[in-house]
Parts: sequence; C-alpha cells; structure tokens
Amino acid sequence: MKVGIELEFSSLTSYDNSDYWSKGTDSSIVPEDDISETGEYRLRHPVPFSHIKPHMKEMAKAISDNSFKVNVSCGTHVHTDMRGTTIAQRKRIVRAWSYLEPFFFKLVPKYRLKSSYCESVESCTHKLPCTHLHDESCSRIECQHVCTTDCIRELFFLNCVEEHRHLEVCYNTISARCSHNCIDDNCYILDCKHIHNEDCKPKAEDCRYHSLNTLAYYKYMSFEYRLGPGSANMEYVYNWTLLLVRFTRWAMNSSRDKINLIGKLMSEKRIPFSYFLHFFCHTKEEIGYWAYKVYQYDRVFFRKQFKENGDTSLVLDRR
Repeated sequence: MKVGIELEFSSLTSYDNSDYWSKGTDSSIVPEDDISETGEYRLRHPVPFSHIKPHMKEMAKAISDNSFKVNVSCGTHVHTDMRGTTIAQRKRIVRAWSYLEPFFFKLVPKYRLKSSYCESVESCTHKLPCTHLHDESCSRIECQHVCTTDCIRELFFLNCVEEHRHLEVCYNTISARCSHNCIDDNCYILDCKHIHNEDCKPKAEDCRYHSLNTLAYYKYMSFEYRLGPGSANMEYVYNWTLLLVRFTRWAMNSSRDKINLIGKLMSEKRIPFSYFLHFFCHTKEEIGYWAYKVYQYDRVFFRKQFKENGDTSLVLDRR
C-alpha cells in the first residue's frame, strides 16, 4: 500500500535539496517564538510503505542537523492510497475506524482530543435524528441523515452537502471525473452537481478536520489520518504509519459482519485494549513500544488495562 506523510514543525530551517520531501506552509501551526519559521514537509510522491525507510532516514537526519521542533499545534498526517478500492471497502474502513477510534486516541497525547483539527469522527455523528439505516449496497444518500452514528459508519461522507442533492449516478460512479461546475477539473467527487458548488464547498471544508478525513479522497484519491501528533522522532512516525497501514488493510479486507461484531463488542466494552495492540502489532517489541506510549500519555488507563492483565513486563523493558 502506498502512503503519503505530512510532518508539521513549529520551528524549522529550509531544507530544499531533498529528493523525497518538499516544503509547504500551514497557517494553523503556532511558532516556537517570534523569529521561528513554521511549515511542513511532505513526501513528494506516494511511496509503497515497504520502501519508506530511506525516506524516513533522510528526514531524521534533516531534523537532527537543523534542530526542527514541534509543539501541540503540530500534527502528523498519514495518507493511505485508495486508488483501486471499491465503495464497499472504503465504507468498511470508516465503519471500522469509528468503532476502534477510542483505542487509537489512547496512542496519542491527550491534547489531541482537544484539537479542532483532528476531531473524533463520532463528534459529528449526532447532529440530526436518523431513521434511515443505510446498508452497504445502498447507492443513495439522503443528506439530512448523513450525520448520525448509524449512517456515518456506512456512508464515509460527513455533513458536506445540501439536502437531497446526491444523485445515484454520481454515487455509483464515484471515480468518474466530474464535468459539472468543478472548481478543480482534475478532482474526483461524490456529487457531481453540487459538492464543488461554492455554496457547498465551505460545508465540505468543515468536515476535513476529523481524525479520519475522507474528503482527501476527492483531491488525492486517499484517506487522510489526521490524529497523529507532531513528532520530530521518525521512529514514532514510522511505527504510527505502520499501524495505520495495517488497520487500513484489515478493514478493507474484513467482512461487514466481522466489523459489526467488533462494533458490538466495543460498545459492550468487551475488547481489552491489550487485545487491540496484540491484533495490530506483530512483535513483542511493537506491543511494548505502543504500551509504553500509553504509559506515558495516560497512566490511569495504563494501570487499568495492563496491570490487571499482567502485561506490564513488555512496557517496563522500554523504561
């Protein structure tokens, strides 16, 4: 699976001679001081995850040589390539993410919970009452029902459009290029007539800033995970990206019934966090790495989840 990565920094110097990374700006980043330059570095092109290590090593050297810094206003955004996926697969990813999102939030500092740039997917799902439970074969979206818990997990599109403006032909041909008043002729859209209308675009923009940004699909043909904190530690960035790639692959290839079962068990609080780690981490070292992050970020939760299950040895090895 190909990935794209965006790294935000609150203090950096120009680093323009990279074959792998390009520099950009982001107005949401708060500088370290009055003289610090802020910005982001992003991969120039999507890269197969199996080939990502040279790119990580180059950025790690640049961070070390130039003393790049991050603060709470920074984030690490990971794009996973959605080209070639089906509508059903993309639905399953968002459905699974909405169920497992509370566990992913435990892997990042608590301040990410308060960030307006990576809000919980669940935070936008209770705005309107829903009476229409869409299933995976549904090809129609009634917009007044999109922002409810039961629908968002299936529809993977947030409150971005006006009432009843989605057309079945557009939803069924989601990868078709739009020829109806697009702002960007190269974009890929859900509702060909309205999503790029100036009146609807601000509503779509409001939905970008969630832990999983599905609107990236229409610009980059990817899903963007915005939850990661800013980090100058490329080991963390690598491990975080690896976790998201594994989650995405699992969700894409799992059955709807399996994901629904996960949701049921999560709602009944019958899945221990340690099971989640063991499922997505393939070695003791990986489990220990993330368990120690939980220990750093939320010790009360850590003691409840790990000490009760006798799993602390993996964490103590990293201290």
